[in-house]
Amino acid sequence: MQEYLNQLSSNLIYDYKEIIDNVMHIYCHIKNVSSHKIHSYITRSINDINYGNYKVILEVKCYTYYVNRKQNNKTIAYQPDFIDGRSFRTKRLTDFILNSSKESSAIGLERTLKNIANISDSTILRLIKKNSNSH
Repeated sequence: MQEYLNQLSSNLIYDYKEIIDNVMHIYCHIKNVSSHKIHSYITRSINDINYGNYKVILEVKCYTYYVNRKQNNKTIAYQPDFIDGRSFRTKRLTDFILNSSKESSAIGLERTLKNIANISDSTILRLIKKNSNSH
């Protein structure tokens, strides 16, 4: 399982997995690579591509840390490198959706992707539009 997580990021450390209703929840945490003092932890649920016949939801324990400024202390949440911003899916899943969208319509792709992740056709269209504007 650690090899599966290493494909996303070398900072992910596998804790355990749990299968609920044909969905594999992989619990992991992020190795602390910051020199700042840790304030607290938050858990993020992130969709990923299938592992075998199971849908995958990564339950990632991320940390927030203090950033010492002379005027005030702020806390900043760690931003994992395998997701875009506040997204609920990995870059790997986004790339899979964009590559699959070249072959079918958004509605047809939504039906196809039901076995991988719950992605609506509106989300697929937003991803296509965002990707076409960035190139």
